[in-house]
Amino acid sequence: MIELIGEDAEIAGIGQWLEQNGRRLVRSSIEEPVAAGSGERIVIRLFVIGPTTSARAISQRLRHDNREGVATAGCVAPQDRTALSKALALGLDDVLVFDRNRFPLASRQAGIASQLSGSGEEQHDSVEDEEEDDHRLHRQLRHLALLACARMETVMRDSAARMLRPVP
Repeated sequence: MIELIGEDAEIAGIGQWLEQNGRRLVRSSIEEPVAAGSGERIVIRLFVIGPTTSARAISQRLRHDNREGVATAGCVAPQDRTALSKALALGLDDVLVFDRNRFPLASRQAGIASQLSGSGEEQHDSVEDEEEDDHRLHRQLRHLALLACARMETVMRDSAARMLRPVP
């Protein structure tokens, strides 16, 4: 389960892309975390970081909501260097570059516009670029899920070792 964190307008397209690609997710804001007993276990915490996102608020959220065995990542627009520097400074596990122009509605509109203008080759390049982006994002999400699993195994092993330790 992915916890998608950000403002409603920022996470709408990313959430739609994740759901269309078979990912289960829950949406929350930086100020309002998902309750710990909300059912399914969060594996990846994905922060959507924009130019107005407060790095301090994300840092506080990471400190106060530090569930074990969770991978964290920032999601930034490719041209937003400010958001990228925030994501890197926060020490997140990974940074996913997600072009806001690729949101499904924008993609359909661009496809219709290019068909009307007769620029089929540009659309073909755009589709290939989108497929490459999709493959890259899927690889990064798999990596984050594996990282979360490895962390959870470590937590379980350490917990078992503490339980089996002889009492002095």
